[in-house]
Amino acid sequence: MIKLNNFQNLEAIDLSNNLISKLENLESLVNLKSFKFTNSKPFFDWNYFNVKIDKIENLDCLINLNFLDLSYNEINKIENLSSLERLTYLSLSTNKIQKIENLESLSNLKQLDLSKNYIETTDFCYFNITHNLENLNLAKNSIDVVSNSIVNLMNLKKLNLSFNQIENVDVINFLSNLEVLYLNNNRIKKFDNFTNLQVLKHLDLSFNKINSIKGIEYLSRLKILNLSSNMIDKLD
Repeated sequence: MIKLNNFQNLEAIDLSNNLISKLENLESLVNLKSFKFTNSKPFFDWNYFNVKIDKIENLDCLINLNFLDLSYNEINKIENLSSLERLTYLSLSTNKIQKIENLESLSNLKQLDLSKNYIETTDFCYFNITHNLENLNLAKNSIDVVSNSIVNLMNLKKLNLSFNQIENVDVINFLSNLEVLYLNNNRIKKFDNFTNLQVLKHLDLSFNKINSIKGIEYLSRLKILNLSSNMIDKLD
């Protein structure tokens, strides 16, 4: 056992790939800025052990935290993060989260990774991170509709919605600061009238059902374009 309360000056800690099932005794780590606690499988089989946390708790005291990685666990709800107002990076990838919620206080968040969860809708009215969020990863969820509320993420530079069930992406045209956009492996049939994406540099639309694509000529800064594995029969 490690007595963490002996390390009041600790600024970074990585407890990944251990047998810890509960986070506790963190009260004295008031100077902690980076906390990584992931339980991805190492070189042997972890299935035998019950080592993954299923909820977020006991982090309220880490008020100076700016990096938090809780990926590869069994977390099913975003909660108990309200005191982490200085957080700029949050990863909850590969958990069991179904809903985007309880992120209202994370106004300094710049990178949010919720990939590989069970999220079905993208209602961004639940959190107030519109001014600083630059990188959002929602790949490999069960999203079928991109909510109009995504337009509130006005400073978003990188958006990953790949490997979902999305058919219509018209609302993305309002994200005028996007530089990188992954929409591959969805159910998109057309990609038209995206004239507002003037700074877009990387666009991946591969593995969709696209038969109509217009307005690409307006994306003057585009450097990488992937349209492979679609139903396009001609290019204008």
